[in-house]
Amino acid sequence: MSDFTSILDDDDVINTSESALMFQCTFKASEFLSIMESKLEEENLFKEGIECQLLRPGQSWKTGKFRICLEFSSDEPDVEAKGGVPTSEYASPTIPSDSNSDLPPFVNQPTKSVGMWS
Repeated sequence: MSDFTSILDDDDVINTSESALMFQCTFKASEFLSIMESKLEEENLFKEGIECQLLRPGQSWKTGKFRICLEFSSDEPDVEAKGGVPTSEYASPTIPSDSNSDLPPFVNQPTKSVGMWS
């Protein structure tokens, strides 16, 4: 896994060698998310999120929401990506108890439903 992870923009293009979920292998990020939304019964996983509780070792329960987003981990360390977050920090973020001000900027951004089926 690389040291740098970024949230994809809607117009970024993804190409996979094979796709078990779809018949094609190349998508805009927005199209891929739309396809994934249609595959999942709960669309609010991508938008509002699902109310949940999180328990980490040595900590008490934290309430919040679980949301799904699409990220890209570069194989090349010199690739500079918009909205990127170091993987080590992204993989195990600290969760503030009363404020969202310490969360990465992408967490509070509204998502757009665009793509092949919108």
